[in-house]
Amino acid sequence: MQSKLIQGSEYTATFVDDYLCHTVIYYLRSKDQFAVALKQFLIWAETQTSHKMCALHSDHGGKYIASYIKDFLVQRGIDHHLTMPNSPQQNGKAERFNHTIMDKAMSMMHHASLSYGFWEHAVCAATHIYNRSPIRSLNWRTLHEIWSGGHTPDISYFRVFGCKAYVHVHKDDRKKLDPKAIEAVLIGYEPGSKGYRLWDKRTRSVKLSRDVKFDKDQFPSRKSEETCSSDTNASKESHNPIPLNLVPVDTSTTLPAHIQTPTQSDNDEDDVEDLLNQIPSPNIE
Repeated sequence: MQSKLIQGSEYTATFVDDYLCHTVIYYLRSKDQFAVALKQFLIWAETQTSHKMCALHSDHGGKYIASYIKDFLVQRGIDHHLTMPNSPQQNGKAERFNHTIMDKAMSMMHHASLSYGFWEHAVCAATHIYNRSPIRSLNWRTLHEIWSGGHTPDISYFRVFGCKAYVHVHKDDRKKLDPKAIEAVLIGYEPGSKGYRLWDKRTRSVKLSRDVKFDKDQFPSRKSEETCSSDTNASKESHNPIPLNLVPVDTSTTLPAHIQTPTQSDNDEDDVEDLLNQIPSPNIE
């Protein structure tokens, strides 16, 4: 990934069901963690659906063809189907999903003006929404509904990614004169819980809460970015003075520089001097 996550993740392991397209994403700090992600997904998927994985489709990436991955798949009786080099179309469903989910996540991040360090939270939120969105090929049913055996998801808790949030502070976590709510930014939904993930700029940490009020029209990160850009423009203007354009002057109607036109004040002074000259000076003996 272009930038590390705040928690240090750099890679993703995406598991897409070939029939339902239901998706689960794991975030990795290094590629050798793929084996752990594969084991976790197998245990979770087989428990949730009571079905066993029959085949794994992947490209020829090093993390997929490592010897310990091959041994693990052989022990579980899982076929490993590999694409030919430079032929991503042979695993088109996974490739198409990666493009789709990344486009969604990047759109959400840029709209909220969040930094690239939040890419995992954006991808996680986009995947959460994708699994709960109706699909035309499934007769407008959601992936979560089919995967879970008919459970219709409740999406009334969906909010605008990156918007301003006011998080309630429990009475045990504040003093008598402290504010009862703090300002934060919505960065996603906590898996397995009925709550939100929120970014607190003051402590630079992720908070989890369900007692939140949202302002969907305000984006704190966008405001800070606009302020920085305005300050930058102001500093540039202060260092670069406005150039003065010389205006051509018509010399035919311009008086010479050494000739001054008498003003009204100059005429008054001359009259006073003439009057004083007419008064005879007294003789002092």
